Amino acid sequence: MGMEHLQNYIQIKYDFTDYQMAQLRFFTVTLLSELSKFLIIGLFFIYDIRLYLWTIVVFQIVRSTTGGIHCRTYAGCLLLSLAFMVIIIKVLPLFTPVLFARILMLVICAAVSFIIGPVTSAKHLKLSNNTRFRLRLKVIAVIAVYIFVMCMKPDSRYIITGFWTIILNTFQLGVAKKN
Repeated sequence: MGMEHLQNYIQIKYDFTDYQMAQLRFFTVTLLSELSKFLIIGLFFIYDIRLYLWTIVVFQIVRSTTGGIHCRTYAGCLLLSLAFMVIIIKVLPLFTPVLFARILMLVICAAVSFIIGPVTSAKHLKLSNNTRFRLRLKVIAVIAVYIFVMCMKPDSRYIITGFWTIILNTFQLGVAKKN
C-alpha cells in the first residue's frame, strides 16, 4: 500500500476534509522531522545521553513558552540544533560563573523572556494577547523554579547544563525578535 493509498484510506474511513488531511500531513511531517533530529543529535552525545536528554527537556520546556529562531530548512534546523547542544553541553559548562552570578543571570533571562517572548514562526497563527501573557508568566515561573532547584544543587552537571540552556535560549530569543 503506497502513501497516497494510505492517505485516501484514512480520509475515507474517518471522513476527513482535505484541510484536515493537510493538517494531519503537517503534523506527521513535523513529528517525524523533530524525532529524526532528536535521534541524529543524540548520536553525538551517546556517551552523555542522560545529560543530552536532560538538556532537551529543559530546552523544550523553556522553548515552548518563549518560541525563538525558526529555520527555513530541515538541514538548517538540524545544524543549528546540533550547534546549540554542543555549545550547551560541551563548551559553556567550562565557564560557569559563581552561584550568585547565575541567579542574577537567570533573573535577567526571566525579564528578557517576559518582555520579548513569545516569538513565533511566521507560519504560526498570531497569538492572542491573553495567550502571550499566559506564556510570559509561565516562563517566569519555570525560571523561578529552576533558580530554586539550582540553589539546592548548584554544582550538578545537569543543573549547570540547564542553566546554560536557559541562557542560550534567551539569547536566541533576542536574535529571533530582531529578524
